Amino acid sequence: MTLLNAVHITKRFDGLTALKAVDLQVKAGEFAAVIGPNGAGKSTLFNCLTGQITPDEGSIRYQDEDPRGVSSAQRSLLGISRTFQRIQLFGGMTVRDQLVVATRAHKQHGALWNDLLRGGRVTRAERTQTDATLDMLGIGSIADSPVESLTLGMARLVELARALVTKPDLLLLDEPSSGLDRRETEHMAGILRLVCSEESVAVALIEHDVQMVGDLAETVWVLDYGQLIAHGPTHEVFEDEKVRAAYLGIQLR
Repeated sequence: MTLLNAVHITKRFDGLTALKAVDLQVKAGEFAAVIGPNGAGKSTLFNCLTGQITPDEGSIRYQDEDPRGVSSAQRSLLGISRTFQRIQLFGGMTVRDQLVVATRAHKQHGALWNDLLRGGRVTRAERTQTDATLDMLGIGSIADSPVESLTLGMARLVELARALVTKPDLLLLDEPSSGLDRRETEHMAGILRLVCSEESVAVALIEHDVQMVGDLAETVWVLDYGQLIAHGPTHEVFEDEKVRAAYLGIQLR
């Protein structure tokens, strides 16, 4: 079943075409990747999919519904979660609090959100739900740690946990290995493999680490200068001459 279907997505900024008639489909439970050189339009595409910006042309359907007019925050209620290339965690909170905020916002409990920001108590049900997600990612031991004390690798796992705690059907990840060393990247890849297996969540991944993409993704979509130049099974795409030209100097497997 096709979970997400984006057709002919076009976006312009001050006369510059950042995306030109880009198609993207993600099936339920699939692990897909969007790759391309810097400036290819990958994050712009994700911003269109999540409602942070509105495409100038094209259509998006999620679970066969049109999300136009639905805000970025409200799209999480449809089953879409996202992480960002630049980590966006709430300062002055513990790791567990990050996840509690996400669960309360997902349930649209505005009063509870405000209560937590003022130092309100976490309920037993919230603790159970958030700790289960932290434990799945192997970071339960830092649940009570302030986010300011975390390493970059740990912070990325916390952001991933926050995206997962609401049980999304589709997870959009914008360069989750950015800033990580090889050991941390391999650990992140293992976590993502576990998540797909245990949570049955579809993943669309933006990533520059082609080794990570090759190890994880079933399907790859390649952007270059805002245009889709190739898509299909990962091993086939990595053999495509246009893709190799776009990645001149990068060894593709």
